Amino acid sequence: MHNLYLGTAKQMINIWRDSKLISDKDFLTMQELANRVVVSSGYARITKKIGDGFSFMKADEWKSWCIIYFPFVLKHIISAVNLANWILFVKAYCLLTKPFITVKETAEAYKYLQEFCIKCQTSYKKPAITPNMHLHLHLSKCINNFGPVYVFWLFSFECYNGLLKKFETNRKGGFESIMIKQFLEKAYIGSYIRAFSTSFDKFIITFLHRISNSHTGKTALINNVASHNVVCRCAQCSRNSQGYSLVTSRTTEHHIRKDELERIERLDTA
Repeated sequence: MHNLYLGTAKQMINIWRDSKLISDKDFLTMQELANRVVVSSGYARITKKIGDGFSFMKADEWKSWCIIYFPFVLKHIISAVNLANWILFVKAYCLLTKPFITVKETAEAYKYLQEFCIKCQTSYKKPAITPNMHLHLHLSKCINNFGPVYVFWLFSFECYNGLLKKFETNRKGGFESIMIKQFLEKAYIGSYIRAFSTSFDKFIITFLHRISNSHTGKTALINNVASHNVVCRCAQCSRNSQGYSLVTSRTTEHHIRKDELERIERLDTA
């Protein structure tokens, strides 16, 4: 994560800028091109930061840059020689970041990175070789010893750090008790929703699970049109001796269009 994304990927942008290979005007052009790219779910979109000179880019955004954006954005910006050298790094990256990797592929990645570093040393006036680039040549050995990079890179660690930061403590102590309290609340909410799995429609149960597990805030979900309609359906509950049950009368039931259901399916990836 830090070696590939926050290290060399970021360093190459700085080298191109310091070597006058990319200007501020080029950054704006690159951003316009990037905004036309359709990004699959699961990958971060870069909507403004390229135009700002790749400022404050996070690791997942550098990942999207290396995998998705650069073929469309860099093609007409830097020279063919520099682009070919950058592609060597991307080829190695694509091999090294696979969930499963063979010994042969680690050897190929090592060769790509070695060639990339040699060309960086001879192609740019500013000293381009950094400690991160030296460490690239040890990645294949680390993978052979410990397994794919998913075993030891820090994406999961940083992700959970981000979740912990979202706990509201009112600037007081007792973080541990607040965290375990919210954890138990989430667990009990999940059990409570599952208790209604035989009474509610399947898509309502799915929606309730997603809104209870949302880390982006319930307000954003409620403001969604499709979400509002689901809440209206859930609100049609009547109290009986065993608890709450959904009123299934066709005259009062809110029907949800197909496109709204598709939006519900995309809530967790928005």
